[in-house]
Amino acid sequence: MARLRVRDLRKSFGDKTVIDSISFEVSDGEFCILLGPSGCGKSTILRLIAGLDQKDGGAIHIDDREVSELTPGERDVAMVFQSYALYPHLSVYDNMAFPLVMQKMKREERDAKVREVAALLGIEGLLQRKPKELSGGQKQRVAIGRAIVRRPKIFLFDEPLSNLDAKLRAAMRVELAHLHRQLRTTTVYVTHDQTEAMTLGQKIVLLDSGIIQQTGTPDDLYARPANTIVAGQIGVPGMNFLEGKIETAGGGLIFRSDACTIPVDPRKELRPYQGREVTMGIRPEALIPGTGDISATIEFVEHLGSEAVLYARAGKARIVAKVPADFGKGIGEKVSFALHDKGLHFFFKGSRIERVD
Repeated sequence: MARLRVRDLRKSFGDKTVIDSISFEVSDGEFCILLGPSGCGKSTILRLIAGLDQKDGGAIHIDDREVSELTPGERDVAMVFQSYALYPHLSVYDNMAFPLVMQKMKREERDAKVREVAALLGIEGLLQRKPKELSGGQKQRVAIGRAIVRRPKIFLFDEPLSNLDAKLRAAMRVELAHLHRQLRTTTVYVTHDQTEAMTLGQKIVLLDSGIIQQTGTPDDLYARPANTIVAGQIGVPGMNFLEGKIETAGGGLIFRSDACTIPVDPRKELRPYQGREVTMGIRPEALIPGTGDISATIEFVEHLGSEAVLYARAGKARIVAKVPADFGKGIGEKVSFALHDKGLHFFFKGSRIERVD
């Protein structure tokens, strides 16, 4: 196991800056997620840590050693790729044993390690098969096994589940979480899937356009998003945003928008923003159907079994709300929502207005 420290890392391809002076740390044994949309630089960061690409600036430390000048083999990291990257002419056994062969490990020790990891992953019966004889989930287990068998200091996962169907992705998330609890190996895991990030990660580093927007636990990013970028990427369905202004009314404060007028006087952090335009974010689960502050017309209902998701129009804004499965209203009908205060967030020019009460 090892501690990873990235400091002021920079990378460009031609005139395009992909990574812009980012810094973060992964503690010994921690499971860290690099989360963000396609093209945000997260896979590039992984390749820089692995030594597959060369940085333009900054430093990468594994424990107390600066590794930027070391070859990939000298860094003692193992990477699992989205494409599995298995050797098609080798059996499962030989694919898993390959890194140990390169280390010139004795045959008996190598055999014991391969069979131990195969048992851990439940693929003992596949050892003599070729990759073409495996399902997607089985190939992914083999790729993970090839990484585990080395017992590296750090695991690097580059969107390893993206080629699997939804049911298998969910099952593999459980297996990966279980493996991490058993192995306690420092892990950096790249994904654009926030469900993977929220369920697997002990720490999330959320990126956009090569810049870190926020670092913290899944709960931190959900409950206290640093800006509208983070707020929009964390939570399923995503946060609703209403543009409006903080105004004075009857001695108190209100938030007024095209969609609603809501008293916000108890929120002391909003007092300096009187007369200014702000963005109010509302979690879909914070919209409580009944009599309330927002009136809307239902445009679509997404039935999900135990619950439903409403898409509704309030003024010029579209809002999304989670409701019970037996909610009972359909397309074209009117609905009113009360707001749960804990699901409300306010932003000024994109940045979170911190709560001070």
